[in-house]
Amino acid sequence: MVPLALLATLVLLAGCTNQKKVTYESSGMTTTFSEDKNGVPGDLKPFIYPEAKLAGMSSAQDKEGEEAKYLSMTSTDSMEKVTEWYTNALKSNGYTIDDDDEQPRSVNISGHKDKVEINITMAEEGEKTTISVSQGKSVDDPADEHEMENFTPNEDQPTPTD
Repeated sequence: MVPLALLATLVLLAGCTNQKKVTYESSGMTTTFSEDKNGVPGDLKPFIYPEAKLAGMSSAQDKEGEEAKYLSMTSTDSMEKVTEWYTNALKSNGYTIDDDDEQPRSVNISGHKDKVEINITMAEEGEKTTISVSQGKSVDDPADEHEMENFTPNEDQPTPTD
């Protein structure tokens, strides 16, 4: 998967141009940046928060079908209201919520549907709530939980150290 930090950086760089949409190919990936709601892919449109101001969108896809998408917005609604809306939006769009992590000034919700994973982060910033939606589709099968639970370090795969 394309690292989300890379996508976030690229969204910010795309904001430095006067164009509303930029697409380019590099290293086998087709990457698109957009500042316009019309440039948001159809599968992310249900996750545009009502009345939110779109800061930017990026997507990257390779020839094998692996892809990642990132959407950034701000809203004047409270973080609690935004969180409730996204919880309902995920469920109504067929996603299973895997984790809901609430901190004092931020909330992170992650879920999945088929081979698509989604992560939504909301954070309070003054009188605004920032919203980041990242969605990824991988052609790889997820790791078998049974194999992970029964992992035994060996010479080829030692235990990770700090």
